[in-house]
Amino acid sequence: LLFYTSKFQFENHFYLICRSVLFTNAHFVFVDLVTNLGPTQTIGIVVKVVLICPKIAPYLEKRFSILFNHYEASPRDVVQWLIDCLENLNVAFSINLGSADLSFIR
Repeated sequence: LLFYTSKFQFENHFYLICRSVLFTNAHFVFVDLVTNLGPTQTIGIVVKVVLICPKIAPYLEKRFSILFNHYEASPRDVVQWLIDCLENLNVAFSINLGSADLSFIR
C-alpha cells in the first residue's frame, strides 16, 4: 500500500517525468516545480517520499533515466536544471540510502 501511494504521488502530483519514452512532454510540470522552488528543494521533496518508501527508489531512477535519455543531446546550458537535479539526487541518495558511515561528519 505504501509503495502504490508513493508511486501515485510521483505519477499524479509531481508529474515526475514521463511514463515512457513516447510521452516525454509529461515532465513539464516537474520542470516548472524546479524553476519555482529550485532543484535542491524539489529534490528534497522527492527524497522525502523515497525515505518514506525506499522501494520506490528504483522506480524514481528509471524515470530520471528516461528524462536523461530525452535530453542527452541537448546543450548543457539548456538542461542545467536537469544537471542540478541529478547532482542533488545523487548526493541525497548517497547520504540517505547509501551504506557509507557518515557519522563522523558534523
